[in-house]
Amino acid sequence: MIDMMTHGRLIAGFVVGGGSEAFNYNITSVKARSQFWEGCDLITRAWTDEGPFEHEGEHYPLRYVNIWPKPRQKPHPEVWIPGSLSIETMEECAKRGYNYFLSSRVHGSATKAAVNRFSQIVEDHGSTYHPYRMGVLLSVYVAETDEQAREEASEGVWYFLRNLLKGHLRREGRTQTFGPGIPSQSKRSWENYLKNSEPGRDLLGDAKDWETLDAGGSIIAGSPETVRRRLMELIELAGVGNFLIQFHFGNMKPELARKSMHLFATEVMPTLRQQSAELFARDFPSLDEQLGKDS
Repeated sequence: MIDMMTHGRLIAGFVVGGGSEAFNYNITSVKARSQFWEGCDLITRAWTDEGPFEHEGEHYPLRYVNIWPKPRQKPHPEVWIPGSLSIETMEECAKRGYNYFLSSRVHGSATKAAVNRFSQIVEDHGSTYHPYRMGVLLSVYVAETDEQAREEASEGVWYFLRNLLKGHLRREGRTQTFGPGIPSQSKRSWENYLKNSEPGRDLLGDAKDWETLDAGGSIIAGSPETVRRRLMELIELAGVGNFLIQFHFGNMKPELARKSMHLFATEVMPTLRQQSAELFARDFPSLDEQLGKDS
């Protein structure tokens, strides 16, 4: 119904969740992933099957499925699945033709490695990777100068890191809320994480200063020129075509968040969109053809 009301503008995002959700909703972690993917398949079938049909699922046994109205987009709205480097999530996305959002909180070479991995998995499933099949999660604050951006964003950013970013810190005896056996992390992905991570390395919530945040690359605060440059560097490095940007941090005043969004929309996004389009046209010459086929 939302897709009909918006003339085909719905973008669907399905999230398996993490340890805190599994605990709060009393979900059996062992079955959560199979339950999640069955739910995704049921939704997309309901969008596309003229019905009525019976769904003999392990988790959702339904005698009669027949939604109306069907989505305006054909065959159905885009589906995005977030993940934090889970190999299985990438494989399931590629198998179904879904798009993948990297929800990791560290960007740079790790993001490039994730893009390479997803690109290979997409090709292994008979399709071709292009930048608009993947995106990354970022936090951005824009002000007139770099100094002003840090000053205005400081209270909200550090409140967010110290009080709200559960599961992304190690120090003081606290640990992250992911690991083997919870919905978002299978045993295979957990083993891969341990193999490729540095023992005892700090996570985003452990950051102590702006220099550490700058090195991590997932929180960017600066002038329009600085933000443009750093986002374009990530696009050039990783080859991703979508950013999911958090503009509001913790207890940030609403007027500051609105100011940042306005500066981003007027002084960052137009140039960034143009530059990235030129880059993708060069590096992905068949992109227009692929987008036409996918749509």
